[in-house]
Amino acid sequence: MWVSSDYSDKQRLQYLIYPDGILYNKENNTLRTPRVNSMFTAISFLSYISAENKNGQPTQIDQNSRWVASPGIEPGY
Repeated sequence: MWVSSDYSDKQRLQYLIYPDGILYNKENNTLRTPRVNSMFTAISFLSYISAENKNGQPTQIDQNSRWVASPGIEPGY
């Protein structure tokens, strides 16, 4: 997607992923960002869990997930 996009589309995509922009340190030739879109943080976390599973390590997603409500919190009927 990046390669086929024009300048304005690349800018929009960049700010979608890095809402606060990307900072460049010329002295160290390094890039930094203060914040990444939370959706991409979740994807990274799930990729990590998936990689652990492929290595044969047990993964308990219920302990790692921040999105699953604790038992006893069910919607009312």
